[in-house]
Amino acid sequence: MHLQEHPVAERLGKLAEAGVTGALHVPGDPGGRFYFRDGDVIYAESAGTPGPGRGLKPLPADLWILAVSESTIDAAQDLLSEIPPQPAPRFRSAESPGVGEVARIPVAELLAEVARRQEVARQLSATLTPDTVVALNPDLASRNVRVSGLQWAILIRVGDRSTPRSISFDLQRSVFATAIEVFRLVSLNLLTVAGESGGSGSERPGFPSSRPVVSFVQAVPRRAGPRISPPLSGSGLANDRCGETKPPLSSANCG
Repeated sequence: MHLQEHPVAERLGKLAEAGVTGALHVPGDPGGRFYFRDGDVIYAESAGTPGPGRGLKPLPADLWILAVSESTIDAAQDLLSEIPPQPAPRFRSAESPGVGEVARIPVAELLAEVARRQEVARQLSATLTPDTVVALNPDLASRNVRVSGLQWAILIRVGDRSTPRSISFDLQRSVFATAIEVFRLVSLNLLTVAGESGGSGSERPGFPSSRPVVSFVQAVPRRAGPRISPPLSGSGLANDRCGETKPPLSSANCG
């Protein structure tokens, strides 16, 4: 199903045209909400994505708004990659999100960014989806590989039945950005793909497994058995809050 034909996307467009303020409740698994103000989306939440990192160190107002924007796009991708929900979404006026300062995102721009991410997800799905189980590669040899602060944070959190989605919740970061970094670590031969979790990620319309990975997702050559080196001092997670993947709508991705 094309994104523009998804019933939730169609409903978002109609609400934007009407200039509404309130919340569209999307039922299902995971389910979530889109919050509107005068026809623009100001926040979205999904049970399948982490929020904007409330438990982390407080951010300046401008970075907080970027974090909320990235969280909104991540949730929108998740909700719009689901099979159309039953029953139909319902709108409730006068509801507002409890996330403090928010950004206004026109529905057309939000859908364009979701479509871009779904295309990346389709290509990644030849290797993994957000619900693919990954594991540390047990066959590491002696070659050194230096990883980024975000990649190191991912590696030290990989455990039994870890997936990009579960790691993103642990890091309080975007599922989309985490999946890309996990893909890069698989390409570096630091992680291996163990299969799908019990979830339905590989069956979602946004994550089909029929197309190859292409070059605009940064390709990293496979190396035989690297030895992992942590990031240099000063480039760890505290100073690498936003990782490397920056979509157009947020210049400092803090999913």
